[in-house]
Amino acid sequence: MKTLKLILLMSLFCKLLPVNGQWNDLLTMNLKGKIKSVKETYYAAILNGNDTIEGERLLRWDNISLYDESGNLYKESSFGHPDGSYEWDNYYSYDSIGREIAWKCYSDTILFEDMTYKYQKSLDGYRKYWFARGNFVGYEDIRFNNNNQIVQLYNYEEDSSYSGGDIWRYLPDSLVVEQIYYDENDSPKETIKYTKNINGDNICVFSNKDNNAITYKYKYEEKMNWDYKIESVNNKPIKIVIRKIDYY
Repeated sequence: MKTLKLILLMSLFCKLLPVNGQWNDLLTMNLKGKIKSVKETYYAAILNGNDTIEGERLLRWDNISLYDESGNLYKESSFGHPDGSYEWDNYYSYDSIGREIAWKCYSDTILFEDMTYKYQKSLDGYRKYWFARGNFVGYEDIRFNNNNQIVQLYNYEEDSSYSGGDIWRYLPDSLVVEQIYYDENDSPKETIKYTKNINGDNICVFSNKDNNAITYKYKYEEKMNWDYKIESVNNKPIKIVIRKIDYY
């Protein structure tokens, strides 16, 4: 069960839905415009004098994301084998207000995960029930503040035992967000601080667990979506991402 929960959490933070109003994946991913697809290509970062340039292709990181006209991610493909060949596909389905109701993951032609979700609204959030291949496996309670920002997420096993959670804190200017991870004993394990630029993209992610600061520099295309990103760890460039975006 713990392995399943980790897999679920990896996709969760792209798909958290506010209590009120329509939402979609373009908004949660800070993508602007009517986007049809996003292809990301990864390279090792190399210092060349004062410049950072692309080095060796990091083939196993490449991915393609496809969006419908409502802005929801419906297919995500990864080419994660060391030689850059196809590894898996994720397929997502949604209800009329943009809530994710199904997720299927295929590795080649083999169905790896088959999840469905049901929702129960609460006063300031909702409860999301998880079903794996039709079997109930747990749920999460999610709360939002008055600005429709997530502030609390608690995870529970199928027997309702608590398995950990997260709390978010927002600074007044909304450019800095703290996320605190709690274990099954409700003890804080890690605090991650996200600092964003005025365009809404992360420019620094700092974890008190390993004291690493991950920083990002961007180049933007005409619709103000980034298409070039340099990622550094403790001021050392390690990765470059080139993003190709197609629009409807």
